[in-house]
Amino acid sequence: MTENSMKRRTFLIASGAAAVTASAGCLGDDGEPEHYSTPAADDLDRVVDVQWLEDNLDNVQPLDVRSKADFTNSRIEGAHFFGDDGAEDMNWARAAAETDEGYLPDMEAVEEGAARAGIGRSDDIVFYGTSPDHEVMRASVMFWSAGHEGDLYILDGGYSVWNEADLPTESGDADHEDGSYDADGVPEDLIVTHEWLSERVNEDGAEIQLVDARGRDEFLGNVEPGYHHTFEFERFGHIPGATNINHPQNGIGSGDNAYERLRSQEELEELYLDAAGLDPDELTVSYCVSGIRAAPGLFMLDQLGWDDIRMYEGSWRDWGNLPEDEHPYSQEAENIVEHFDNA
Repeated sequence: MTENSMKRRTFLIASGAAAVTASAGCLGDDGEPEHYSTPAADDLDRVVDVQWLEDNLDNVQPLDVRSKADFTNSRIEGAHFFGDDGAEDMNWARAAAETDEGYLPDMEAVEEGAARAGIGRSDDIVFYGTSPDHEVMRASVMFWSAGHEGDLYILDGGYSVWNEADLPTESGDADHEDGSYDADGVPEDLIVTHEWLSERVNEDGAEIQLVDARGRDEFLGNVEPGYHHTFEFERFGHIPGATNINHPQNGIGSGDNAYERLRSQEELEELYLDAAGLDPDELTVSYCVSGIRAAPGLFMLDQLGWDDIRMYEGSWRDWGNLPEDEHPYSQEAENIVEHFDNA
């Protein structure tokens, strides 16, 4: 864990990590939600908790990635909305630019969303949703891909805990001036395409570590054509050699909210190092269907100090529709990691 002057704070829960395993809605003896301060925020440089955000609200830009209806109804005071008022909610999450080599994150979506929100390239941003889920981390990865100059943080517990703590909120239309935002080119040492990946994969496996962040049935190809609400595929299965780590295991929760909060550094190391047997010194690529569920893998492995972690933006919406001779696939039940029971 590296030092960061904005991140250092006293960890308030005297009883330690065990005290924060309850649900976000439970209140502690002092009337504050037990997730008000969290082990993940204490451990990881780019994760902050409600306590930290309350203390630093004047110094950062909260960016709300929930629906426009939720944002308008109630939000963190001073927050900005990352989305297009006239488009489908959260359409930005799947925004991608198709090139001859494959898909890249859509920098126009970042530029337009940031400009509408009045976000500048040097601003420190705290991304939040109802909970700290894969869509929140996807937004962070998009700004990361754009070469954002300020710090990018995730709010552990999300808006749910902020609201439970009765901290400042506001509603209605946001009052801020539009800005301008110029993204850098997407770096190859962060985002890879099918052209790059096909040179490192064959029918027998891969020369790099691959983390497939989808569910078990998707990994095995046990799905029907048309199962996905957004994309269609010619083939079903996984890239040979991939390790299946269903993305909700990065969080603690259940049911529809698998991300009530994020796991601690110790738990994440247990998942990726011990259970999955991945080597932090080896180049590792995270993928899913469209780069949304893969974002937690990229984010978390970076936070664990991985030497070289990248994301395959095209993911299965790309690979599952490409010629099999250069883009092999597998349906073998291998390397499936179900270490935590919210997988």
